[in-house]
Order: sequence, then structure tokens, then C-alpha cells
Amino acid sequence: MNKMIKKRMFSLLLCIVMLFSLVPMTVFATEDIPQQPTTYTVNFDANGGSGTMTSVNNVSGSYTLPPNGFIPPANKQFKCWSVNGIEKNPFESISVTSNVTVKAVWKDIVATSYTVSFDSNGGSGSMASVTNAPSLYTLPANSFTPPANKQFKCWAVGVQNDEYDPGDKITITANVTVKAVWEAITSSRQVISDVVATSSDLDTIFKLYGLIKIPTFNVTQGAPAYINASTSNLIWQKKIEGVWTNQDSGRFTPGEWRISTSLRIDGTDGYYYELGNPTTLTVNGQAWTVENNGKPSVHPDYSHANIDSPAFTIVDDPNVQPPVSVPSVNMILNGYEVGAQISAATVETDAMVDAEVLGFLKMVDSNGDGQPDGYAEATGIFEKDVIYAIAVSLRAKNGYDISDLTAQSVSLDRSLVDIIEELVEYETFNGIYLLDDIIQYTVSFETNGGSAISPIKVANGKTLVPPADPTRAYYAFAGWYKDEELTQAFDFNTPITGDITLYAKWTPSPVGGKFLMTIDFNGGTSTMPASGEVEANSSIYLNPQIEGFVTPPTGKVLAGYEINGVPYNLGEDYLVTQNITLKFLWKDAPVTTYTVSFNANGGTGTMADVTGMSGDYMLPFCEFTAPAGKKFKCWAEDSVSGTQYYAGYGCVVDSNVTFYAIWEDIPVTTYTVTFDSAGGSAVTAQTIEEGQKVTKPADPTKSGFNFKGWTLNGSAYNFNTAVNGDITLVATWETIPAGHDHADNDGDGSCDTCGNPMSTRPGNPSTGDSNIIWALFALMLVGCIVLAVNVFNKKKSSIK
Repeated sequence: MNKMIKKRMFSLLLCIVMLFSLVPMTVFATEDIPQQPTTYTVNFDANGGSGTMTSVNNVSGSYTLPPNGFIPPANKQFKCWSVNGIEKNPFESISVTSNVTVKAVWKDIVATSYTVSFDSNGGSGSMASVTNAPSLYTLPANSFTPPANKQFKCWAVGVQNDEYDPGDKITITANVTVKAVWEAITSSRQVISDVVATSSDLDTIFKLYGLIKIPTFNVTQGAPAYINASTSNLIWQKKIEGVWTNQDSGRFTPGEWRISTSLRIDGTDGYYYELGNPTTLTVNGQAWTVENNGKPSVHPDYSHANIDSPAFTIVDDPNVQPPVSVPSVNMILNGYEVGAQISAATVETDAMVDAEVLGFLKMVDSNGDGQPDGYAEATGIFEKDVIYAIAVSLRAKNGYDISDLTAQSVSLDRSLVDIIEELVEYETFNGIYLLDDIIQYTVSFETNGGSAISPIKVANGKTLVPPADPTRAYYAFAGWYKDEELTQAFDFNTPITGDITLYAKWTPSPVGGKFLMTIDFNGGTSTMPASGEVEANSSIYLNPQIEGFVTPPTGKVLAGYEINGVPYNLGEDYLVTQNITLKFLWKDAPVTTYTVSFNANGGTGTMADVTGMSGDYMLPFCEFTAPAGKKFKCWAEDSVSGTQYYAGYGCVVDSNVTFYAIWEDIPVTTYTVTFDSAGGSAVTAQTIEEGQKVTKPADPTKSGFNFKGWTLNGSAYNFNTAVNGDITLVATWETIPAGHDHADNDGDGSCDTCGNPMSTRPGNPSTGDSNIIWALFALMLVGCIVLAVNVFNKKKSSIK
């Protein structure tokens, strides 16, 4: 019995649950909870630059990017800002919806360079362009080949075709083309066949007998012009056994002699003249013939012709005096000292011969016994305490004979140690001599303001001959000293063993009872003379007041005076007993500083004054809070209409100054939010400012449907989202099940199909979705199963 009661109670409870499941259920949607506006921070990244820019806090929505305040990296310049990878310019607005870092973007500083090109203008050939031409460019010589019957005139530059000659300088400010200008050749090419020249030297040609040195003649240039008749390479020839043989040494002996030379066109003017073929040369009325040996007489490549003079016969002439014999020669060697470079030398002689130094040798110890016994080539510089050898060649001048010269009869102005070898050939004497004193030292003179004295060369170990005393105005010479401090007097009996400098000492000596005063303004300027005379034993007042007489250097004031290197205070008296140099002493002028203040000009907040300023000053970023609807633009100096400066830019502070904040309207960007009710009642579109939120409208209605919510791009829309563009929200609906049509078709707020007030069924306040239908179905299914089981059990019990 109890078991039956329990089953009945369970069935009753299940029926009650099913009954409640049929009761309409109301789900209350939660309303949006208002939230406080969120603010963010704007940071700045130098991106390799230097310096700092202060972060900006409490930013929400629109923000205007400032000018760059960083110092660029080397060889870079500011390009723009990068915000989340997008490049933005200063003063451009961005939308701030989270903390953001604004990064500086740099670009290379591109050096401006220009190219100079060349235009042949009808000529031929090419001239290479010059890239990276300097700003002041020197025009080159023409390298183009002229057109036929033309010659180069000048260069043409610029749109006006200004004419310039090669070597002229032009200013380069852009790429430029330099054009060749040609002109007609006014005269045809001239062929030169006959050249006339004169030379007074050739008048001596019959007086050469017996002369030892064969001379070289120079033929003067003859008419017409542009022919080079110079014979610097003139060659004397003697016919020996029928052959003309070059002669460059010895004496003129009986026989046939001639001169061989050449003519050639001057290379610079080779475009206009050429030698004829054949070409003749007439010198002093005598025709010189062209040697061709059966070939063209003129060289085809560069108009060159060999010319020979007529033959001159020299006979033995008893009337000609024999050469003068030179039995001995004294040579003077010049200009060698310790530390000097060993190179070619000059030897002077007091006899009628030419002397040439062939080279220097250095004595060496070849067998290791500590004594110099050989010699080697001397290179580098002359060393102290080293014996050198000199190789000398002596040649007789015209009219002189040195065939009787012996090695012992050749002497030097040095200590001669030995003669290594000698050779007499072709009237030339060669010898190598060892010298124990080839060294000379230099004595220099520092006259300390007196008249200059040239350096004197003194042989090693010799004494210095005193030079003439120097002179100096307002001083008396007091002797030579070995040191700059003038404490060690020099003894002229001292042997000179090295380079030395002697220093002159002076004592003040008034001229006409007056000393010399020199003024050193030390960077200042004045119309006063820089020197003058002052009375001996007079007093000079060191005046502290110099206004109107001397202008100090910029930023300086007078600190005192210095007389002959000794400082003196302002206002002192100085007794003149010598020549003096009066020097002005300066010190830095006191620096005046100023205060920089800031005026909010309608904004709020404070900015601290900046004190102690002078000169260049960089304006800070604005820290005031802008008036409603405004943003900071720039600073204005001293008034709202004063000179304007952007933050981060520099100005010069030379007085107390107040900078006024200048505000400008914040541009308002709006977007349109459109509502697509998807067949439901119309919903009015909304205009929303950038960064603001959409006001959720009243739910639309649609017959036979329950409104579930608004979606954007298929997803449920959150009305707490900031609007940053035009959007369209689409309504979503659910069908009302049969028998549960609680639609409010007339919009009066009450159910038209049930006579009861309308209740809201959506289970999700955001989307409007409801699972209540499925829940009711599941409960009814479970109830039916339990009821069936219960009936089955009853029947089973009855059967039993």
C-alpha cells in the first residue's frame, strides 16, 4: 500500500512540474551600466634620434600631433610621425582609443650635386661629363675636333649663351651644358718653305781654331712666325775619312766642320702652318741645306726637318795664339753641413776652368780595424765626425789648356787628406779627394726686434767673425747671448762645432728724451694710434674709464692693464723708464637674465615661470588645459596678436616676456549610424561624433516575431563601443510559436492575442535568444514517459 502511495505522489509531483512548465516565463534583460570615460597616454619614440619629448596624459578621442622636438641622427632630417605603422604629419589629428606610441620617422639628408656636360655643337669627338661639379667650376680646354674650316672660339653657357674662355670660372647651381662655339678660319693653312734666321754667335765660326771646348750656338727665331728655329740640340760635326762625325769634346783642329740642327712647327699652332717639302734655312745670308738622303725632307708626323750648315774649313793658323796653360786650380766647396741632404754640389774655382762635382763618397772601415780605409757611395744626410770624399771633374774653358794640371796642383779650401786616383783625358781632369772637413755649421741670429742679420756659415772648429751690430729704435745694443733668457754671453773665440742661435740683448735708450709706447688692444677696437712716444720719467694714469676711446670685445668689460707682461690694477700710475707695451685686459661682462612667463589665455591650469634665461630658448609644449572645444595651436609673444611660435621651436630671450597660449577649434568628425529593422518598424538613424557611443533605440516591432537584438556584420552589437565610422545595425527576430502569440500588434503595450499584458521572453538580454521552448518540450517528454511507466505498473498489479 505504501509503495502505491509513493508512486501516486511521484506522478502528482510530475504533473505539477508539467503544469508549471506551461506557464509563460518572463526573462528580464539587464540594462547597460553607464561607465566612466577611459583616458589614455600618448608617448614619443626618438627612433634613433636624441633628446626627449614629454608624454601626454589624459587623452581620449581626437589628438593633434605636435612638431618634432627630437634631435635627428647624423645625416638625417625629420620626415613625419609613425602611428601604429601609419605615417602622419605634425598638426594632423589621430583618434586615441588606447595607449599609443608616436615614433619619429627620419630620412636621409640628400646632398645636392650637379653635372656639367659638354656639347660639341657640330664638332666631333667627345668630352666626359663632370659629376659632382664644385660650385665654382673652372672651364677646361676644348677637346672636340672642329667642323671643317672651323676653329674653336670659346664656350657658351646658359640660356643666354654667355661666352667664356677655357680657364674661366662659372657658378654651378644646376645641371649645365657647356656648348662649344666655332668660328671660321680666316686664313688658309700656310705652308712655310723658306726660313730666315740670324745669330751673332756664328760670326766667330772662323776663329775656332785651337779652342778647346766646342761651343753650342743658339740660332734666333726667324720670320715668319710660328717656326721654332731654336737649336738647343745643335751638334758640331767633323768630316773624318769622308763621314760627318759628331764632336762634343776636344779642340777645333784643321779640317771640315759643320753644324747640324733642325726646324719644326710650333705644336700649339700646328693647325695653321706646316713646313714645305723641301724647306730651306738661311742664316746670316748663307743657305743651309736640308738633309734628306733620298727621303722626304720633312717628317710627315710633326713637320720636322733636319738642317745642315755649309761646311767650314779650319786650317792651321800660326797667327792664332795657343791656349793659356793652367798649372794649378784652387777649388772652394760651398754649402754642406750636418743634417743636410747629400746631393749635387757646386764647386767654385779661381782659375779659368769649369768645375763639376760628380758625387760624394763616405769613408768606411772595410777590414774592421777601426780605421777608415775604403769608401762607398754617400747617401742620406751628412753626419758629424765622418770623413767624406768628393769626386770632381775639371774642364778647360775656351782659350785655356789644363793638360799640364797635376793632382798635386789641385787644392781645396778644406783639409786635403789624399788623392785616391786621377785621370787626364780630352783636356778634362778628374780626381777623387778625401776630405776630413766637409762640414759647415749655421750660426743664426735672433735680434729680438732689431734689424735682421743673415745666418753665417762657419766651418767645423772655426771661430765666428762678429757681424755688424744690429740696430733698434729706442734701444742700445748690449751684446750677443747663447740663451733666450740672455744670461750667458757669447764668446767669439769659441770654436763652432754645431748649429747655434745667438740672441741680441738690448737696453732701453730714449730718443730725444722719449720712450716708445706700443698699445695692444687685445681684441678691442679704437681710433687711437697703436704706438707713440711718451716722455721719459713721466707717469701714465691707468684709466678705468675707456668709454668713447676703446670699445671692448663683444661681451667683455675692462679688467685692468698689463705693461711689459706685468699686470696692473685700474687707477694706478706707472712711471715710464723704458719702452713699454701697454695691453688691455678684459673679463666677461655680467650676464643679464630674464623671466619667461606663460598665460593660459582662457585655458585652465598653470605653467611655472622659467627664470635665468638669456639668448636662445626653445618653447615648451603647452601644459594648460584647453577651453571646451579647443586645442592648443601655438604660443604668441607678449600678446595674443604677437609673433607666434610653435612648441619645440626656438626664440631669442632678451627681456622679460610672456607667451600666450593660442587655441583653435577642435574639428568635429561625425558618423551616421543607420538601423535596418529587417522588416520591422522603422528606427531613426543617429549622427554620432567620432569616438562617442550609439544611444540604444527603442526595440522595433514586427508582427509574429519577437525582437532579439541588433547585429553588426553578423555579430551582436555592443552599445558601449566607440564609433569611428559609418555603420548599419541590423535587427534580428525570432518567430513566436503557435498558441503563444503574445505580439503587441498595435503598440499599446498589451498583448493583443491573450488579453494579458505583454511579457518579454528573451533569455539573452544581448541577443534576444530563448531556449524556453526546448525546455518545455523536454519536460513534457519526461512526464509522458513517467506516466506511461506508472500506468504499466498499475496494470501489472491488477493482473497479479
